[in-house]
Amino acid sequence: MATSLDSIDSLSVDYPELFEDRGDPFTDDIIITDVTNPGGASDENIASSGNILDDFLSRGDDVIDNYCNNNVFNNNNMPGLPRGRYPGAPIFGGSSPIPPIDALAFYLPFHYYPKWWGIYLTFEGVYFLTSEITTRAHGHSVPWYVARDFAKVFLFRHEFFHHKVETLATRMECVSRTSCYKTGIEGRYQATKFTSDWIEESLANAYALKMTLEAFNKKGIYHKKYLIPCMESLIEIVKDSDEGYRQGIDYDLGDFLRTGKTYEDATCEMSEEYLSACFPHIKSSGLSFWQTANRMMNPIANVKSRTNYIISKYSRICRQLPVDHYFAKPRNIIKAIKNYGIELEVVSKSGKGSHQKYKVMSGPRYGHAFELPRKPQCGTIKDIWKQATGEGISLSKLKAII
Repeated sequence: MATSLDSIDSLSVDYPELFEDRGDPFTDDIIITDVTNPGGASDENIASSGNILDDFLSRGDDVIDNYCNNNVFNNNNMPGLPRGRYPGAPIFGGSSPIPPIDALAFYLPFHYYPKWWGIYLTFEGVYFLTSEITTRAHGHSVPWYVARDFAKVFLFRHEFFHHKVETLATRMECVSRTSCYKTGIEGRYQATKFTSDWIEESLANAYALKMTLEAFNKKGIYHKKYLIPCMESLIEIVKDSDEGYRQGIDYDLGDFLRTGKTYEDATCEMSEEYLSACFPHIKSSGLSFWQTANRMMNPIANVKSRTNYIISKYSRICRQLPVDHYFAKPRNIIKAIKNYGIELEVVSKSGKGSHQKYKVMSGPRYGHAFELPRKPQCGTIKDIWKQATGEGISLSKLKAII
């Protein structure tokens, strides 16, 4: 059963020994915007999704290559990304020409980021994987927007698996009232990094392949006509990846892979390994328990609504973004309002979801309250400015102030 976002917001306050709020993980160099339909595709033959970055990614390799820096993945020079040891954190390095999947996209856990947790797809990462799919299609002419959707769903599902693992840890913590995610699971994850025993990354890739196949293997989906070349490309990409990620092809995938090993059984094995890492005094009793408790990894909240594109404001692609996709940090908006001479008071735990509520304590809007989302864009920022100050503002002036 899904957990309300309000409950997740309060975990670090109610259970500081298990959860902690590490604050805003991003610098001001980062721009964030929502991802449209990260779990699949429409059944229509259309390139446009209505999302500015999705639409730009449908234009083709020869157009986008001028705006992307493909060196960002392996040399650790993408600015502003969070650092951490937790599963799904941005990873750089490796010896394969294929960057780690968690360099192309990453997951922020609610254990550390109650306001910012979720899945983040880097624009360059989706572009890289899209280009690899089309290049490896072996004679098949796969439209760029189709390859883009396969890349987007694969990356989303890989990071989604890290959420499932965090959910498993949270349910173990609910029963034991002891830290599992920050201790046993992080330690086990790091101890096997870039080895064939890095089971969480192996299963994240296996899960991503499995769910991408399911997403596009549906009657009436236009993308189904490109299913075989796109899935074969993704399997080849996983095969060429570093140790740990590479083992994602060790599990059955219908007609595409016959290995004799199932994702479901391996998930039970991983769960037992993580249980032993968290509670070493517990003697293993086999995997039958996990087959019975098969809902322990069910998502704890709606992760699709927590899925975002992330790009650096210094990226050349930002020159192509229209002004109505302008994004500003919530803290910078509040700072600008205060610099304007308006006093604000935080209203504790009163905003919906991850929104923070503020009360105006001076000026013409005295007594008025407004909510500030964690990813405000220009229309919302203009409304907030008017609610706080009582004055309308142009986009150009808004950008200059914030």
